[in-house]
Amino acid sequence: MMHLERLVLTILCLLLAERALAQSSETGGIGGTGIGQETGGIGGTGVDSQPGGIGGTGITRRGKPVLSYGPIQAFGSVFVNGREYMFDNHTLVRVDGHAATIANLSVGNIARIQGVITGAKRGYAESINIIHPVIGPVTAISDGGLQAVILGQKMEATKGPIFAGFKPGQMVAVSAQLRANGTWAADNAEPVSGATAQLLGPVAAHNGRMTVAGTPVTLEPGLTPPAMGSQALVTGAAAENGLVAHRIVPGPSLVAPPGTRVEVSDYFKGDDGKVRAPDGLEVQNLPGGDKLNGLEPVDVSGDLVAPDVVDINAQQDDALSQTPDLSAPEPAEDTEQELTPDGLTPDELTPELPGEPPENPDLDDK
Repeated sequence: MMHLERLVLTILCLLLAERALAQSSETGGIGGTGIGQETGGIGGTGVDSQPGGIGGTGITRRGKPVLSYGPIQAFGSVFVNGREYMFDNHTLVRVDGHAATIANLSVGNIARIQGVITGAKRGYAESINIIHPVIGPVTAISDGGLQAVILGQKMEATKGPIFAGFKPGQMVAVSAQLRANGTWAADNAEPVSGATAQLLGPVAAHNGRMTVAGTPVTLEPGLTPPAMGSQALVTGAAAENGLVAHRIVPGPSLVAPPGTRVEVSDYFKGDDGKVRAPDGLEVQNLPGGDKLNGLEPVDVSGDLVAPDVVDINAQQDDALSQTPDLSAPEPAEDTEQELTPDGLTPDELTPELPGEPPENPDLDDK
């Protein structure tokens, strides 16, 4: 009797093994390696040969690395600079240095997305990082909610009266980009209660005091002042005459492996033979860059050749263009379902892509 039971068990195991082998050769491997040939492996490595596997390593897509910087234009997936980024539960999302989910993001948030190109105007987001450059109490609101003053910074809404309904003294987090004339082009403003004041901008000096984006900053004892002209991120307490810094760190940079495709929407100005945005981003070999005044948003794309330095590919016809007034794009029919990451821990404000870029050939993305 026992011999018969063993025989049945052996036959059952052989049938299950044969079925698993057939599945791994057709629809992607399921098991210890997760290595599949067609539609993606699920398993210990998450390594696959084509569209993407999910597994312990977090290796989910292969393609040319891409870094995108600019306002979020729409959801369904996440749209930035006209590219649709898919995401899944391996996409690391951070807001002001804290772990978050896609549900915490809003249209108009200024995003730094690192990932890979998966097709024409499509990509996969490995990380999405949001930093509000201005968080503080409202001092004044004018022009029917189109303008506001926060931490001494003059904010001008790009679309609609986003400051309407706020009251003086109310804490507000603003997603905005600094123009060459010192005003901010604000794409989004959200109320925040109990938040720490925050300011991101260039460091300078005025009347013997350190300033960040023109706002006087007083450092608490023990803090080291940053270099003049550098970008700094200050967190602390709003004061009558500026900001008292509890913490001050270098501003986030666009950092990725050399050769990474960079797609940026920013306020560039040509000056002394260089083209720079007030947040420190530099563009090299930009056609007509000497004519830019830093007051209108400009879309550029090229390769990252050094931190915060983008070199335009001369063969690209769309290397320079004024940012269009985009309405929300229709999400693709195969948009992946939004998933909430589990167990994420805060990391540095500007994460780096691990290791070298993938070895597979660049995708044609014109």
